[in-house]
Amino acid sequence: MATTGSSTSNTKPRKLALVIGIGEYEHVEKLHSPGNDAKGMSKALKDIRFDVTLMLDPTRVEIENNVKSFKKSIEKKDTVVFYFSGHGTEWKNENYLLPRDFPKDGELDFEKNAIKATTVLNTFNEKKPWATIFLLDCCRTYSPPNPPLGIENGASGSEGNKLQRINYAGVFIAFACGRGKNALDGNKNEPNSLFTKHLLLHIKKANVDIGMILREVRSAVEEESKVSLHIRQKYLRNNTIKRIVNETKTVPIEQCYVNLAIVETEEQHEKEKELEKRHKDEILIAYERIHGVKTSIDVKDIFRKCKDQQKKVLVLGRAGIGKSTFCHYVTYHWAKQDLWCEYELVVHIPLKKLTCDYYRKSKDYRPFDIVKKECLYDCDISEEDEEYFKQLCTIEKVLWIFDGYDEFLPHALPRLTKVFNSILETQHHILTSRPYAIQLPHTIQLEIIGFTDENITNYVELFFDQISSQTPDSSGETKTILQYLKSNSSVWGVAHIPLNLELICSTWCNSKGFKKKALTLTALYHEMIEYFCRRHLRKKGVKEIDKNKKYVFRKCRKELKFLECLAFRVMESHSTILSPEMLEKTEIELDLTVDNYEPILNFGILKAYDDNKTIGEHNPTKQQHYFVHLSFQEYFAARHLLRLLTDAGEDKRVATDYINKHKYEQRFLPVLIFTAGLTAKSPKDPCFPTFWKTIQGEPSDLIGLRHAALITELTNEIMDQDKSPQCSENLRTICHWLRICVDKQNEHITSHLSQSLQRSTSLLNHPDIQKTILDLLMATDSSKRKHAFFLLSDLTISQCSMDLLGRIVDAILAEGGDVRYYARRALQNIATKEASKYLIDALAHADKEVQSVACDALQEIGEKAPTQDVTDALIRVLKNGDNDVRRRVCQTLGKICANEAPQEIVVAVIKALIDALADADKEVQSAACDALREIGEKAPTQDVTDALIRILKNGDNDVRRRVCQTLGKICANEAPQEIVAAVMKALIDALADADKQVQSAACDALR
Repeated sequence: MATTGSSTSNTKPRKLALVIGIGEYEHVEKLHSPGNDAKGMSKALKDIRFDVTLMLDPTRVEIENNVKSFKKSIEKKDTVVFYFSGHGTEWKNENYLLPRDFPKDGELDFEKNAIKATTVLNTFNEKKPWATIFLLDCCRTYSPPNPPLGIENGASGSEGNKLQRINYAGVFIAFACGRGKNALDGNKNEPNSLFTKHLLLHIKKANVDIGMILREVRSAVEEESKVSLHIRQKYLRNNTIKRIVNETKTVPIEQCYVNLAIVETEEQHEKEKELEKRHKDEILIAYERIHGVKTSIDVKDIFRKCKDQQKKVLVLGRAGIGKSTFCHYVTYHWAKQDLWCEYELVVHIPLKKLTCDYYRKSKDYRPFDIVKKECLYDCDISEEDEEYFKQLCTIEKVLWIFDGYDEFLPHALPRLTKVFNSILETQHHILTSRPYAIQLPHTIQLEIIGFTDENITNYVELFFDQISSQTPDSSGETKTILQYLKSNSSVWGVAHIPLNLELICSTWCNSKGFKKKALTLTALYHEMIEYFCRRHLRKKGVKEIDKNKKYVFRKCRKELKFLECLAFRVMESHSTILSPEMLEKTEIELDLTVDNYEPILNFGILKAYDDNKTIGEHNPTKQQHYFVHLSFQEYFAARHLLRLLTDAGEDKRVATDYINKHKYEQRFLPVLIFTAGLTAKSPKDPCFPTFWKTIQGEPSDLIGLRHAALITELTNEIMDQDKSPQCSENLRTICHWLRICVDKQNEHITSHLSQSLQRSTSLLNHPDIQKTILDLLMATDSSKRKHAFFLLSDLTISQCSMDLLGRIVDAILAEGGDVRYYARRALQNIATKEASKYLIDALAHADKEVQSVACDALQEIGEKAPTQDVTDALIRVLKNGDNDVRRRVCQTLGKICANEAPQEIVVAVIKALIDALADADKEVQSAACDALREIGEKAPTQDVTDALIRILKNGDNDVRRRVCQTLGKICANEAPQEIVAAVMKALIDALADADKQVQSAACDALR
């Protein structure tokens, strides 16, 4: 080994080394390899003529004393090596080495309980040795990530590790892992850690520069840990989301929206225990609605809510909401080291790929077998790689992400199910599913809540920007479609599901008949299939494809029938994967002559299992396939079911048997909803009464709850036929159950009915439904009235009648307790301009209590969807209202603007709050100050800070103390440099204030 540098002395430099290994920790986890590592390094260094001081399992005092003694022996001509193997960490951007006696609560004060690496380095370099080599084989877990095995050369000016820059000597620093990472301890078959094992192999090389040796060590470590690196690189390459309709268009993963809500309630587990006692189907239905208060949560904070050592997170979401996008998003950001850096490996497994065709029933599988098949199929794997993976699992550094539990078939692969369940029981994991399919206990439940209103606008803008070369006026189209979406309540509700919004945008561009007033989910998919048909015919060179819809569907009859039969067959098999054998059987069953599968399989609805590319690019007859999305499979199965219903013979019996068998199973509900929508297109067709007669007939749910839920969701899909006798009958049934729900005041009944109504946005806008709800809200019995408001508080009504709206506002203003609380929640779910007008008028009410309640309600509306009308009304009250109300208004304005309000609203609010800083009432001043702080912390502006600084010079003592606190918090939140400079100057001036408490507040802010 040679070092970089030069010596002016003719004396041959000495070689000194201090080697420390600590594995026998007294209060924290013991380590297997540090003792062997230190002994191995000591021997290797002695072999190349180093004078070695070896310390095994020293305490903090012993390390400090030895460092001081070692320092005394150093001379300028010497080469110094410091080697440490044991526990380490980073805290406040400093590296700390943990001694044997590091206490259990030592993390409360690393300065006191651990050894700061920079202190050791600086101690040695005070003697100005010829070269210093720092080798740290320990973890570094509390800092932003850096590349693995960071090698820093102090002479080159690198400060990436926060180890002090040394300009007078060659300084080399090597870590066993990157920042925020964990070094791997040796396993039972390996005496040394991964880093030290390779260091020992290279360090004895003669006449090789130390920098080169460390680079060779890094390469060797990376090669041995190639499992993690290969998977990380795979995720990084997968940096876009392909569109379902047109895979040539992609969305950058950075521009995807993942909106999560965490379910937080003390009643959650008690409710689930209660449900476990009930019938299995009831459990499935109950899981469809996640109980409790839903609070938004950032992806990076998911595990902070897990109190148990093993992290088990369940992510639920309805069809098309973005569960797979969530998995894609988190694996990509983990690979970028932006997310969950505590895990060395994240394994993403789409569960629909675990099929009999790829996993033999007779074989016993291990976790690594799944990783090899799904993540490392294109990588040469050694026994060492498997051992490395096992070690990561043992030390809990692997996170498993299983996507699509509702598409997993445990009964088909019992041996694979065994290892899957073992992983769920013993490993950290995230599991996604549609809500109805999951019964497994988890520490944390999350729900993907789809697009926000702002997400919809951003998505539409991006979509049309990407096709601007094909659309003459893309910006005009963007405005037009957004106006259409917002003016059509049923479509606006559907658009909050990401998949549906893509279909809407794609269909908008390609369908002349799309832009109509009403659009059900079935109509959306029907329009989408027409687009696929026209595109398919265009590829085949068929002329006159601009003809009417019937012509287009007739031309694609063979392809559509094949897809319909496939979808129905795969639904019956409780699967999502189409095997080559299933394709062949379907061809034979339909008596189709398909010389080449590509005309059908390349239709755009199916994908190949193997490579996630549009099928038809390889030999499709040898591949498994799946529908591009489960909802397409359900839609085509519904088309086949409708085809069977139109038959007068055996097929009709098969269809009715299918409906009777599955009508209360949640997994088949989307098929029945699509079927209802398809029958509504031709209500005079014989299949329409046949379908509804079967739905209404025996076997029927004895209690009636599941039947009411079924009727509710199916009726929502035929609301464009609301004058038909069938629709009228269904509406009467639903209104009847609404009355039963309020009369009985039973939580179980309310849960069943509410969950179905939540998904039935068109139905809730119907006058009959709203009149029934209004009658229930007017009940003279206070407990029934409260329960009616409770039911309404969970529902979203996009087109609320003025009578119903007026009743809700009256309850907010005139009633108290639970009724007022539930009425306010209900109003939040309506949030119409009319609601705001009612509340704005209430701000001028003579009763202060009414004013305060109206103010709070406007805050809730404003936080969700801030409008100029609301803020203008609040600002007027701020100038003229009662002191108590004006204080409340300040708080409201602060919360509205801290929640990404439009810029023009923020400007007006800031101006009003600045004026309020000079209010005659001190508490109003304080409230305005707090509101400005809330705005300033979110987005600091010069206007806000300038106004606060003026008050700091001239305001009341109490207010000035509050201003100091506010300025400190604003600048602690990454404010622009010019703002920080102005605030610092003002706070320094305040240190000389006449009021001691102002001085103290300024001092605290500066600190």
